[in-house]
Amino acid sequence: MSGVVMAVAAVGAAAVIGSQMEDAEDAQHAAQQAAQQQGDRALQQQKDAQAAQLKQAQEALIVQQTAFDAQLAQQREAMTLQNKQAMEALAQARESSAAQIDAMNAQLAMSQQAFKSQTEQINRANQKRPDTVAIVGANQRSAKGGQSGTLLTGPQGVGQDRLTLGKSTLLGG
Repeated sequence: MSGVVMAVAAVGAAAVIGSQMEDAEDAQHAAQQAAQQQGDRALQQQKDAQAAQLKQAQEALIVQQTAFDAQLAQQREAMTLQNKQAMEALAQARESSAAQIDAMNAQLAMSQQAFKSQTEQINRANQKRPDTVAIVGANQRSAKGGQSGTLLTGPQGVGQDRLTLGKSTLLGG
């Protein structure tokens, strides 16, 4: 009997071991399922975190793009205003230059007129006048000396026979 008891005990022990193995397999399976669920939850959390991070990055890009667009619009507006002011300044400078040129031309004309007037006054003041007293005196002295001559005839004058042109009178008769 002892062999039977041992066999029963061995079968009972085998049954207990089998039951323990099933329990261990069930526990292992439950642990695997729990680990799988925990992994799935971690993966889902990671996906959710990445999606939230992506959404925040997209929102930040939108805000950044909006700020860039506003800054670009401000720069364009400032450039337009600066160009407009430069064009106005250029137009004013042209007008001013034209007015200055006109004023300088008028001043030049007045200066030329004043110069001409002053030159005429100086010429009138320094006008050479013949010394009539000396001329009259010279004529009187030469008249006292008799018939006078010229540079062409000399002091003896022109002969009477040369004046008649072959006639007896000066008029040709």
